[in-house]
Amino acid sequence: MKNIKLLSLLLFVLLGIYVKGQTRTVTGQVTDKKTGEPLVGVHVIAYPSQEITITNFDGKYTLSKVQTDDTTIKASIVGYKENSKSIDTGAEVNFAMEETTDLLSEVVVTGTRTLKTLESTPVLTKLVTEQQIEASGATTALDALEFAMPGVSFERDPHTTLLSIQGLNNRYILVLLDGQRLTGETLDQVNMERIDANDIERIEVLGGAASALYGSNAVGSVVNIITKKNRKKWQGSLEGRYSGKNRDLTNNLALGYRGKGLDFRFSGFRRSTKGYQLTSEKDTIISPVAVDYSARVDAAYKISEQLRIGLKGRYFQNDDEDTNPKSTAHKLAQNYTYGAYLDWKPTDKHFVQVKANADEAKQTLTKLENKPDYLSARTKYKTISLVDTYTLNRGLQFVIGAEYNFESVFNQTVFGKDETTKSVNDWNAFVQADCKIVPSLDFVAGLRYTNHETYGSHYTPKFTMMHTLGKFKFRGNIAWGYKAPTMRRLYYNFSHGSFFVKGNPNLEPETSFYTSLSSEYGGKNINVSVNLFKNKLQDKIVGYRTRTKNGVLYTYKNFADVRIKGIETFLNVRFLKNFSSQMGYNYINTKNVETGRQIPGTSRHFGTMGLTWANSKMRYPMTLNIVARVHSNRIYYRQEKKKIVEEEDNGYWICRATYTQDFPIYKEVNLKVQLGVDNIFDYKKDLTVINSGRRFWGGLKLYF
Repeated sequence: MKNIKLLSLLLFVLLGIYVKGQTRTVTGQVTDKKTGEPLVGVHVIAYPSQEITITNFDGKYTLSKVQTDDTTIKASIVGYKENSKSIDTGAEVNFAMEETTDLLSEVVVTGTRTLKTLESTPVLTKLVTEQQIEASGATTALDALEFAMPGVSFERDPHTTLLSIQGLNNRYILVLLDGQRLTGETLDQVNMERIDANDIERIEVLGGAASALYGSNAVGSVVNIITKKNRKKWQGSLEGRYSGKNRDLTNNLALGYRGKGLDFRFSGFRRSTKGYQLTSEKDTIISPVAVDYSARVDAAYKISEQLRIGLKGRYFQNDDEDTNPKSTAHKLAQNYTYGAYLDWKPTDKHFVQVKANADEAKQTLTKLENKPDYLSARTKYKTISLVDTYTLNRGLQFVIGAEYNFESVFNQTVFGKDETTKSVNDWNAFVQADCKIVPSLDFVAGLRYTNHETYGSHYTPKFTMMHTLGKFKFRGNIAWGYKAPTMRRLYYNFSHGSFFVKGNPNLEPETSFYTSLSSEYGGKNINVSVNLFKNKLQDKIVGYRTRTKNGVLYTYKNFADVRIKGIETFLNVRFLKNFSSQMGYNYINTKNVETGRQIPGTSRHFGTMGLTWANSKMRYPMTLNIVARVHSNRIYYRQEKKKIVEEEDNGYWICRATYTQDFPIYKEVNLKVQLGVDNIFDYKKDLTVINSGRRFWGGLKLYF
């Protein structure tokens, strides 16, 4: 009898193990509840195993490894409410999705290079959605970051707009477009005004070092701009916007088709301004007369359920008139971005992506008197990558990849009389393990190996952990960063008139050690997060001046160790049915260890505040939005004789208000009306904000 009991117990345990290991297949379709159209790219997840897939061109999905203890399937996509259904005995689960602005159900990819909902990603990620961009009245990616993204500050510079995230500026921020690196044009800064806000589905921002996944430059943060995808068989828009003060005119067009395995999208814009002059006691900034053009084409074809190929191309042109009224010259800046990719799912456990991408920036002087056009500079950045996402089981997922990068810089003047082109390459291998130790504890570890043509081998690891306790999330992050010197800083060799600029070929790479701790509470109508961070940047490259017998020499050296620490807070709350408010506050303390001084150009206190009223249930849905950006004083330094003198500019706050209303025209054709006021309080006291003052604008958008 005893043996029978033991045998029964053993069989029960074995049966439990067998049942636990069994899987089944669940299929279904996801559609828009209002239109009935199938939705492509919806993320469908089985819980608690978190087996995940996405819907195809017909809105259909297949989960082939659903565990027997999985009880729920959730569907989520940007702009729609997360939808959950219980798994019944049937093998088909369909969803009809409603539009929403719920942030926590949004899906992000940048933090782990895999699909995660915003609430489940172990890497703290900031997100700007399509709805937020539209409500703010943004026209470019830069505009969207300025007025919709907390934690991003802007620094005055007469040549370009300098972003700053967690105390580090553009030079330490890696900018991606759909996960692919963009090259810099001026002072190694990426011109994000070449990306139309009407083309953006969302923007994801990671604070701190992310070199383990993204390599050099990802020392301060990563900004990933995700472009729109087709959600219906046919969709398109035609928009015009005008601002009278500077006669700013923007027109854009988009058209998309999805069906029979083909996914095609075209978009383009034209933007013009008559410019303006801003004068202060210290300086004069002239925004030139300018015309911008852009066109984008994306095409993908699904060969089979396991294989898809695609091509992408984007062109941008900025034509500035010379601000000298006696000159006929134009400064022509052009960008060419193009690439191809292959998505292959050979088994249920593997998802392989092969990508080749190139980004090229050219600067040309045109319309010169009695002279041909003059190509002054050209930068090229090319990348080939292979990435395999391998899901071993429901608690362990690997990202394994290899990458080759090639960069070349051509310049007629800055490298000296004898040389015009410099180039460099590196190849990389990286691996990441994403492990769910227990249902409430996630651990991510990653490592990248970089072999740089000039600087040899380098390793950058990272470790991230997230603990879930009810509606609370606690995250910890340790990461190392790496940035090779740019070719400009290595090889500059030219006269700037009043001084001479010379690069330093003996520069060493900059490295960083980043740590952060954050807590987040997510309720039905409220989301609050607090993030404490510290970044230790070593061998920071700085420029400095020395006097020689031939004049002033400006050069570079590894001089400064920088310590940055701060706190980021964010509150998103909904109240009184149709109201929502977003508030972010940042405190940054930057210190040059060598001098003990604050890094010039940084604000210690800055934040964003936004209030939105939206009613989508009205016959003519309407949104009212007001957003403000606040900055404290910035510190700058100047040399007076043998002393360093500290100066402060003025703190400021800039407000924007936008009214949006939609009117149905015929079936799925709608008209969107937008009116807005930029810089409501007409702030233009100094050059802290390069702005022409209060501007009224209006726009019409026809879409289907």
